[in-house]
Amino acid sequence: MPRRRGKGSKAEAHVSKLYRKAGYKVQRNLRSKAGEVDILAKRGHERLLIEVKSGRQTITSRDVLKVVHKARYHKAKPVIKKSSSVTLTSTAKEVAKKHNVRIRNY
Repeated sequence: MPRRRGKGSKAEAHVSKLYRKAGYKVQRNLRSKAGEVDILAKRGHERLLIEVKSGRQTITSRDVLKVVHKARYHKAKPVIKKSSSVTLTSTAKEVAKKHNVRIRNY
C-alpha cells in the first residue's frame, strides 16, 4: 500500500520551491545517522538544514535541539520554517536564540 503524504509533504514542497527560486540546490527527505532531514539547501558555500513544521503543533526546546544536532552533523546552519498556526514555547525560543536557529514563517 503506498504511503500517504499529508500537509507536511505539501509544506516541504512549497518551502523547497521557495529556496530553489532563491538559487539554492535542494535535497528533500534525506536520511542520515542524525535522523531524517526535511530539506538540505546549498548555494555556494552556504548550507542550510531546514526543518518544516505545519499544522497545529507546538515546537519545544527538544525539537529545536534536534534540528541543531542534525545541522551540526551536516555542517549546515539550522533553520525552522513554520506555518503561522505553529507555536513555540518560551524555552524553545531561548534555545533557538542561543544556538542561532533561524525561525521563519513560510
